[in-house]
Amino acid sequence: MRANGFTIVELIASVVLLSLISVTVTSRWFGMDSFRISAASNQFISSARLAQRIALANSAVVIHLKITQVSGDWHYLVVEDDGGVITTLYTISVDADDIAILITAGIGPGSLSASAALDAAFDALGNITDVHIGTSQGSVSGGILVQFVGTIDRIVCISPLGFTHDGACL
Repeated sequence: MRANGFTIVELIASVVLLSLISVTVTSRWFGMDSFRISAASNQFISSARLAQRIALANSAVVIHLKITQVSGDWHYLVVEDDGGVITTLYTISVDADDIAILITAGIGPGSLSASAALDAAFDALGNITDVHIGTSQGSVSGGILVQFVGTIDRIVCISPLGFTHDGACL
């Protein structure tokens, strides 16, 4: 007959098991790098979709989606070009700490930096018509592959038809 309660072996095993679980959860909880990369890529997707929507709504101008790096932050901009009159319609900054952005658009992958920005142009149908990585002309025929690199990698594609989604370009 066994008495109510736990043996010392059962208690020690439970404490060891809870310690292992807490160490694993704590490292994931406080490891914010994966969240930063996810936030950076999600903000990029939102910015690209906004650029496409604005291009569809306003056929008289060319809409550009730009990624630049300024003072340790990535800036995503949606810019209107009305015959040389440039107007910034939307901008958001994302912390660039430990996040590299690589672009493949017929060339590359090219690494974005303070001196090499991405510039993609949308036409009135929401299609990508032109892409530059720094001073290099890219090709939009296979889409624009944007890779966010850090402790984890995240891949985003802007298809030649302008739709932006998670995952590789097909």
